[in-house]
Amino acid sequence: MVEDSKEKTGTDNSKELEKLIGEIGENAEIFHSFLNMAKRLKDAGIIDFMDSISKDYMPTDIEFLGKFFTSREFTTSVIKGGNTATALLYMLLSERNTDLIRLLLYNSEGFSDAVVDGVRNSRKMTFLTLYSMMKDPDVSAGMTAMFNILKVFGRIVNEKMP
Repeated sequence: MVEDSKEKTGTDNSKELEKLIGEIGENAEIFHSFLNMAKRLKDAGIIDFMDSISKDYMPTDIEFLGKFFTSREFTTSVIKGGNTATALLYMLLSERNTDLIRLLLYNSEGFSDAVVDGVRNSRKMTFLTLYSMMKDPDVSAGMTAMFNILKVFGRIVNEKMP
């Protein structure tokens, strides 16, 4: 009887294996696409990078991984991250936005120098000092831009936030 069950199990396994091989053959283009993508990731060094991270940093406790990846906190953070990434990509689709960001980033050293200089060489700020600074066209333009940003920010928060 034991031999009969082994033969039956072997036959069942071979039928399932034949069915699986048939499905693989029917969907060969999908497997080729995945293999090509994996090859490109390997050629770019991404597979090796991910492998080293998984060896060095990922826990080996499968139960922990299962609980972590199925936790509500993980799911929520992935959804929020995806929403944020989508919003950033949408923002970067605008040529005007990307030009402004590029302008700010390429001149970031000027911003950091101005901050450090302002802190190190601070002086008492009076209304007259502020008024005289506002006569500078660059200061006036910057303040106008900042007030416009604050106005739009206030309107968006009042309209969109519950």
